Amino acid sequence: MDEYIERLLEADGVRFETELRAVDADELGVVESRSRLRGGVAVAVTNDAGKLLLVRNGWMDGYGFPGGGVEPDEEWEDAAVREVEEKTGIEIELGRSWLVPQGEYEHEGERYDGEYTVFYHATAADDGTVGDELGIEGETIEDAAWFDAMPDEAFQPDRISDVLDESES
Repeated sequence: MDEYIERLLEADGVRFETELRAVDADELGVVESRSRLRGGVAVAVTNDAGKLLLVRNGWMDGYGFPGGGVEPDEEWEDAAVREVEEKTGIEIELGRSWLVPQGEYEHEGERYDGEYTVFYHATAADDGTVGDELGIEGETIEDAAWFDAMPDEAFQPDRISDVLDESES
């Protein structure tokens, strides 16, 4: 297990979950190809008005948190900052981590451990204007926008709802 994840296991206020998902042979190949990464990050970015930054890309069913993979030589926090800027053009001030799910995959009765994803809170460091170019070459970022309510199409709506509820209190 990654040393950073081990430290998070002992941190107050960080929730751990295991997510089991059945996959077909093609999806299993994608899971195995990601093994070069340390894991993933997702970032709940809010602005001064309490709105939440979400992105829509080619693999999500709806809008979700900006994020992506952590490279082998990269620190988790650095990956979170980099991924938000790459996906949206927005610079952030990274806050605390709040959720760490580990993916597990099942294919034809066999289970495979997947990667950890660290979810962070963050605030926009500038005026929060979404950039003109979304993502980097090869990514399918279709949109990035600020929301003050749950979008009609949401990827991981329970997690989005948690963050929107927090920003209202």
